[in-house]
Amino acid sequence: MTSLVARARSSRRGQHVVVTVVVALIVATVALIPLVERSFSSALVDYRVQQLPPVSAQVEVDAPQRYGQDYQHMASYVDPRLRAVTQAPVETTQVTGMWADQNVLVLVQSTVGQCQQITITTGRCPEAANEILVSDAALAAQKVSGLTIGARLTVGQINGSALPAQLPKKALTVVGSFTAAPTSYWGGVNPARYAPPNPAHSAPNQVWLTGPATFEAAQGWFSPNLSVRFPLKNDAITANTLATAVAGAAKTSSAMPDGVTVTEPLTQIQQDIATDLDQVKQLVPLLFVQLLILVLILAYQVFSLLTNLRRSDAAVLKMRGHDRRSLLRFAVGEFAGAVLLGLPLGLLVAYLAAAAIGAFILPTGTMPAWNWWALVWGVLAVLVAIALLALIWARMTRTPIIDLMRAAPRRVRGVPVALIVAGALAFAGVILAATGNLTGAPSLLVPTLAAIVLATLLAAGLGVVGAALVRRLFSTGRATGALGLAQTIRRPGVVTVLTTLIIATTLVSFSASLLMRGDENRQARASADVGAAVVVGASSSVTGAVDPSALLEAVDKTDPGHTQLTPVVEISAASDNALATVGVIPSDMQRIAATDGLSSNIPWDALKQPGSPTALSAIVPDAVATRTGVQLTAPSMADRDGQVNVVGTTAYIPGVPLRAVVVDLKTMLAGGSRTDQVLESVWSSSTDPALLQRLTDNLSAAGFDLINVNTIAKQRAEYDATATAWSMHLSLLLGAAAVLVALLSLATMVTATRRQRAVDVRSLAAAGVPRRMVSRATTMEFLLVAVVAAVLGLVAAPVGASIVGDSLPWWSTPPDYPVTRTGFAWPAGVGAVVVLFVVLAVIAVWVSRRALRAAGGAR
Repeated sequence: MTSLVARARSSRRGQHVVVTVVVALIVATVALIPLVERSFSSALVDYRVQQLPPVSAQVEVDAPQRYGQDYQHMASYVDPRLRAVTQAPVETTQVTGMWADQNVLVLVQSTVGQCQQITITTGRCPEAANEILVSDAALAAQKVSGLTIGARLTVGQINGSALPAQLPKKALTVVGSFTAAPTSYWGGVNPARYAPPNPAHSAPNQVWLTGPATFEAAQGWFSPNLSVRFPLKNDAITANTLATAVAGAAKTSSAMPDGVTVTEPLTQIQQDIATDLDQVKQLVPLLFVQLLILVLILAYQVFSLLTNLRRSDAAVLKMRGHDRRSLLRFAVGEFAGAVLLGLPLGLLVAYLAAAAIGAFILPTGTMPAWNWWALVWGVLAVLVAIALLALIWARMTRTPIIDLMRAAPRRVRGVPVALIVAGALAFAGVILAATGNLTGAPSLLVPTLAAIVLATLLAAGLGVVGAALVRRLFSTGRATGALGLAQTIRRPGVVTVLTTLIIATTLVSFSASLLMRGDENRQARASADVGAAVVVGASSSVTGAVDPSALLEAVDKTDPGHTQLTPVVEISAASDNALATVGVIPSDMQRIAATDGLSSNIPWDALKQPGSPTALSAIVPDAVATRTGVQLTAPSMADRDGQVNVVGTTAYIPGVPLRAVVVDLKTMLAGGSRTDQVLESVWSSSTDPALLQRLTDNLSAAGFDLINVNTIAKQRAEYDATATAWSMHLSLLLGAAAVLVALLSLATMVTATRRQRAVDVRSLAAAGVPRRMVSRATTMEFLLVAVVAAVLGLVAAPVGASIVGDSLPWWSTPPDYPVTRTGFAWPAGVGAVVVLFVVLAVIAVWVSRRALRAAGGAR
């Protein structure tokens, strides 16, 4: 027995390589589940942390000095679990003062190590008490006001907790000027910033840096504000450490004494991605299960083929008196090394695949780390492969010797029992989905289940229907087609190959449709949220300081023809159930407003008759009214609600709240001079930085000191960085992998039927059938397989999509607007199948030629 095993191992190395590859595929498929889960989870955290603005990417502890705090105590309140994901603390002392000569607020600040974090352009770093550095921007803007190097500036402290008479006044000496950048050291705030003086004195307009000696107790400042900032250590924040750090943040907040506050972004990040993390745990395994089904079918094919090739060995051993246990030891001795080698090879493939997924799908480029669960699942996969091989081998060893001596196993007629069971279970799954009892992430399996049902029906009718078609083709004189079809339906394993190809085609078609539809939905949602390619929000830190007419003047100055810019003014709703009023210039909106995802054009022309300031004409979303002629009450510029007449309706208006009326801007502004609850913005169809910078400058000059910019591209990037979006891309990749597995299944069938095909070719040649006809029939045999797979795959994919479209997890959080389209995307789905069919057809022709040549039937 030992020598026989040794000879088998040495003479069948190629077959052992095949076993190793198949086992490696099983291992890689299951090992990828924990690897991709962790990569997705890490990428969700990494992306949110990377997108934090510098001012938020820190843990900050603040306390007025009057509460008896110092830096050491404040830092000690931070839980070690939170400290583990932060950098070294940065300690800052601040007071707000009124520069008496100029009547402006300034911030006098000392930060430990500050002179190493700035560029001193003139003078030196402050050392003695009451010495200060001013920014170059402030120096340039206020030289004529007495701000020069060497000047002594009188500052009176401002603090709402004490009477002005109780607060000190200080003479501060300017010893230099500086520039700086808004780094994490400064908490994302540039200490060199300068803004024109604010008459309302709502905030300091500049920062003066001073040394620690200025805030010594002897100097007499009243309760300076102390803060300790801990910049986040991005590399230390992962899906696992985030949960730990958030627990530490909760403990930190609960432990804070009176007067001490802590702010941190990690709790909000965890809340934002909680749904995504749950979806990852559902979506990733379900996607890989579909590929695993195909890999196990391939393993069954390969193991069955290799077992059949050893039928004569088994017959000889049984004739020599060996029992089934001895035959099992023979299999173990020959295949053990090949099977076990599949474990490290499969893990290597899994890690390489996970790295590729991280590089090409995840925006953070997350690479896989060692994962013990991947090893555990890999070991389980090897055990499953061993069990499958043992099951097939045991069935062969129970075969009588007389049957083992046959050139090929007896052909089992009818549908395999395993396929019948799988078909019944798949049909039950489809029924559950169709009746609404299978929703969410599991609904992703429905197209595959539909493909299994079709494959079962095909297997059931292949013999009878195929034979009838063969007879009909012969009777109509189409002998080549009849011969090709006859060869197809009588090949052992053709049902298995068709099943794998149908499932693979369905996966590719459905995944392409899902990817296209998801892409359209995310673009439509981003457009609906923002309203135009770029929206520049403009406001003043002092309510009512800037009249809305200044917004129109800034737009006219930047873009006189309104070819790319248009002003928009919104009077926000007083409550959740009330309406908002949005004023626009209709002719501008036709050119500038976003249209992605809209099923029909917005009736801007309906506002050509704008009405009057007391009875405005309005376009409304369907959520407000579904017919024209309705009169509604909405806020007006007269600082009270007014009447509007509905002259047009639409599903929704991008950038406009669902509970809002849209009216003509100039007519709306003529109705009054309201200043409260007024939101002003400029919509742009252009992303040109130069144009947007001119607009920002003009808005600033008009008095708008709070300006923020939002873009559709930025909003779209946020929706792209979700578990659902990544899963859609992963689904298409797995569909492509499924096609490769199906092609391996086809190759296995070609190998398994090589001897039978050679006999067929010789028999046909002896019967006088022309070689050209045999060649065409053989090509048709493989083309038929490709055609059937393409047609049934294109049936299963849209059927599955129509059943589960509404229940698929399209979003991590539901959209405010009705933008989700769930139907099958025919261009993508059909296009993917056409491309796949062309590939299969080319491979079929090539394989048929090779198979025919190997059988001796080609010239």
